[in-house]
Amino acid sequence: KKSSNDDEEHTTMLCKKKKEAEVLAELGSLDKEALLRVCRDVGASVGFEAFASALSSSSLSSKKRRTSRGSKNNKPQKDFDMSRWQQREIALWLMYDGENYSGFAAQGDSSCAVTTVEGTLFEALEKCRLIAGRGDCGYSRCGRTDRGVSAARQVVGLRVRSSEEKPLNYCEMLNRVLPADVRAIAWRGVSPQFSARFSAASRTYRYFFRKEAALCGQGGGLLGRRRDLEAMRDAARRFRGERDFRNFCKMDVEHVKNYVRKIHRIDVVEEEDMAFIEITGQAFLWHMVRCVAAVLLLVADGLEEPAVVDGLLDVNQRPQGRPQYALASEVPLVLRDCHFDTLEPIATPDVLFRLTDHLERRFDRASIIAARRRDAVDHLKTLQVSQSDLTAFLRTTFPGDDDDDDERDNDDDDDERDNDDDDDER
Repeated sequence: KKSSNDDEEHTTMLCKKKKEAEVLAELGSLDKEALLRVCRDVGASVGFEAFASALSSSSLSSKKRRTSRGSKNNKPQKDFDMSRWQQREIALWLMYDGENYSGFAAQGDSSCAVTTVEGTLFEALEKCRLIAGRGDCGYSRCGRTDRGVSAARQVVGLRVRSSEEKPLNYCEMLNRVLPADVRAIAWRGVSPQFSARFSAASRTYRYFFRKEAALCGQGGGLLGRRRDLEAMRDAARRFRGERDFRNFCKMDVEHVKNYVRKIHRIDVVEEEDMAFIEITGQAFLWHMVRCVAAVLLLVADGLEEPAVVDGLLDVNQRPQGRPQYALASEVPLVLRDCHFDTLEPIATPDVLFRLTDHLERRFDRASIIAARRRDAVDHLKTLQVSQSDLTAFLRTTFPGDDDDDDERDNDDDDDERDNDDDDDER
């Protein structure tokens, strides 16, 4: 009897397994909507609380299985001992798009939520095992760009791992782990006394802008107007030489006592429908280039005369401090180059080829987006508005212009009356 019962139980178990396999196969063939209907029906028949409990326990066990499988491949990393490796001092040239970063310099500890270019660079350096940490690599930087500012040739100096048997291609190693908007472009060996900040002879910035004003200025009526680049150049020439730039910077009285800086060269260069201000100096104050660009753009838009620069540079005329004017946007500003007397970057062909291809692809995409938006603006210009709506809009948006029109009308009326009086006298 016991043997007979065991056979029956075995047969029953096989039937259940077979049935279970058939049900699972059928469930596997269902689409998402059909599977959800089955779940609703099962939940209604056995009770949704029991069904939810069984579902959560099944999901938890599945996660545990995935975790246990993944843990086998995640071997514990050994501590990196830099003392076992040869090291050398290098100057590293970087290119980055600063739009997604809160400046170049790292802020606080590495756990800070603020993303900076420098913090991203150190993550890549440590991941490539080129340094053990920032504190013991003799790090220095040439420029400290603000939030949103980009660079074409930023330079940093540091001590990294090296090998005499197989020279390391530092740029290729870093570009494999750096994000797409930060690239290492060249490196050179330097002496232990090299400092990217104090060894630099000068720095060059470029500030890009459209030759045609895109937005209405403070006085209105600038939409589509060509900027006066000759007046802009006249104003720019007044910055050359050694000047006190306290009215062209963000004051930092805690750390800066001397506001005199020397501008070697400044010019306005045209390129098709674009132009840029190029300024070269030994060092710059905080927001100095953006303040200079803001005033030059006001001159180009006809809102200030070139002589305004002379007044702002003469600090004795303004003992009360810097006048209030809007700071130029950070997006068009680029740290173009860092100049050293005896040091020039030399790129390897493979890195240069990949970087050029990378930037050409990004440029193609940006050009297509720009063309699409240009087409949208041109399409908006074809739409019609009623004369009454336009008049009401101009009166509410530019109330000063309406008063000026009334004054001009009154002046014209006075002139006509004066002419009539003259006729009567004659």
